[in-house]
Amino acid sequence: HRHFIRDLFVAPRLSSRLLQARDRHILAGTWGILFAVILAFTGAFFSFAAPLGLPVVSMVAFGGDQDAMIETLSGAPATQDPRPSVFVNLDGVLRQSALRAGTQATFVSVEHRGRADARIFVFHRPREGGFRNIQHVYDGTTGAFLGIKPDLGSTASAGDAVFGVMAALHFGTFAGFLSRLIWFGLGLSMAYVTLTGLQLWLRRREDSPAWLRIGRVVPAVGYGLPIALCGSAMGFFLSLEQGTTAFWTPTGFLLLAVPQLVLAWRVGNPLRLRRAFRLGLGVTLAVLPLLRLMLGEVGWIGLVRDGNGAVVLMDLALLLAGGGLIYVTAGRRAAADPAPAGSEAGA
Repeated sequence: HRHFIRDLFVAPRLSSRLLQARDRHILAGTWGILFAVILAFTGAFFSFAAPLGLPVVSMVAFGGDQDAMIETLSGAPATQDPRPSVFVNLDGVLRQSALRAGTQATFVSVEHRGRADARIFVFHRPREGGFRNIQHVYDGTTGAFLGIKPDLGSTASAGDAVFGVMAALHFGTFAGFLSRLIWFGLGLSMAYVTLTGLQLWLRRREDSPAWLRIGRVVPAVGYGLPIALCGSAMGFFLSLEQGTTAFWTPTGFLLLAVPQLVLAWRVGNPLRLRRAFRLGLGVTLAVLPLLRLMLGEVGWIGLVRDGNGAVVLMDLALLLAGGGLIYVTAGRRAAADPAPAGSEAGA
């Protein structure tokens, strides 16, 4: 326990690059242990609920009556009324729902539009200080508020509360933007731990030609995968106006993935290969938000005014990450390059 607490606050040693890399690996891994346990437990909860948990509940609590179980978990089906009817003013319903929830709507679902049994489901993020998502139900013909739909069941219950806590912990929505930012950082640290762990493991076997060749796969996947994913986003932005995103989104992934595989195969120096991939990732991350700004019709001011500040934050995060990678790569290259003969440093 003492070693675990100590590792939470250990400062990377600057005496050598290898020790510094090991200390950063240990630091990120220690902070990510609790996050990994939470994510694994809550993820298993949601993964096994449908294929295993619900059939067991059906057999034990309802004697195998699946219809009774679904009615208890989701509520009794509404009475069907297919008569044509005028649909209510949706803007008015959204304004009313936003005032009642205290947050803007994030998603709207409409059932049986144009019929007398039309229903409107409005989803909201948690209000300030809350951690549960909110779902309002409205009549689609009169606009009358029909109540709050729990995540599980038709009325508030202990099971619904547990389900909401699991969802909040899994997606990091229990403390608003701050918790999502922390969850994002911890998720990124787990990817960092995986990549640096493989690099350190291969560092101990760098004298073996076989492991040296296999080691080319590590930067190709660790840095190349996010580069190719950015290629998908670029393909989407460039083809959005033409309406051909279904073709160019996966094609953009392949167009950036194939050259990286060739690069990993051709470049034999591991240090030069990591530097090239790191620089490529930095450039790609920095270009992506600039491309979106050039092709998009709404700038940052308009996005903030319309309540889409998350897009602005994502653009800034990509620009900072890309610029940081370019700066670090350029700095390490300058430090690694020998000074020219006859210069003061060389002397």
